[in-house]
Amino acid sequence: MHMLMLRYSYIPDELFYVAMGWNPVVRMIITWLLALTLSCVVTWLISRVSWGKWIVGAVPKSVRNK
Repeated sequence: MHMLMLRYSYIPDELFYVAMGWNPVVRMIITWLLALTLSCVVTWLISRVSWGKWIVGAVPKSVRNK
């Protein structure tokens, strides 16, 4: 998931951050944080659907009931 989200997080990097002339280190950190956040969110969303346990694992019942 992280690799897929990393690819998608390069889209704003290529369109906006380069055009604004941002430092490459800042661009890299923002892109990495965006990919990390998107990976966690998408994995969490997949774990909430009925067939998600086959992809990302089962959610413990103590977490599911909250």
